[in-house]
Amino acid sequence: MAKKRMGLSAQNGTESTPVLGAVLPETAENNHASRRLWLIRHGPVPNPEGRYYPHEDVEPDLSDRDRLRFLAGILPPGAPVVTSGIRRAVLTAEAIAAQGYAMGGIRHHDGLAEQNFGAWRGQRYADTLPAAMSMAELAELRPPEGESFAQLCRRVARTIRQLLDSNTGGHLIAVAHAGTIRAALGTALDLPPADALRFAVDPLSLSVIEHFPGENGGAWRVVHVNHQLPLARSHT
Repeated sequence: MAKKRMGLSAQNGTESTPVLGAVLPETAENNHASRRLWLIRHGPVPNPEGRYYPHEDVEPDLSDRDRLRFLAGILPPGAPVVTSGIRRAVLTAEAIAAQGYAMGGIRHHDGLAEQNFGAWRGQRYADTLPAAMSMAELAELRPPEGESFAQLCRRVARTIRQLLDSNTGGHLIAVAHAGTIRAALGTALDLPPADALRFAVDPLSLSVIEHFPGENGGAWRVVHVNHQLPLARSHT
């Protein structure tokens, strides 16, 4: 039996409520048992030539304190934080904490790493991808010595399950990468990898998914996607 899903939810600045295809009653018992995964993409990395990052130690630009403060103020107080362990994600988590967020400890899990682009590292996107390719083909394309996006989706699904099973609280914050977050959203909505690729996930954006335990793997609800401080506010 397929796992149940909650519909996409309204984002009006208050507690999100399901607006499409709700399948679970909104009872206090269910809400108490649910667990939210707060997914933050790391800060922007300058990349004017459109290249795969040549190594894992590239530095993010964390100079936009307004956006960091926005995240620090919206996250649930005292929640544990997990990063991919990659430098740009770790530094982003530390920068959010420096803006006043009191995290309930930090750890790292390499299952949250970005897609492994293998031998393509350092090369330009345009030099590695065929001119005409469907989203389904792109999702299955595996770089030499790397992994496909479809493989990333399977890895992230396993990682999310491990993280939620090991977290006793109602909230967990993950600072990770665009591909990782697309895969997590695809897991919550039970999407094929080709469709999960379509999500926009900007630097320093927040996406939130919520899991309700139950039979056949329980049910998921998507609360926020690519939520961020409006650019007009972040530069005033």
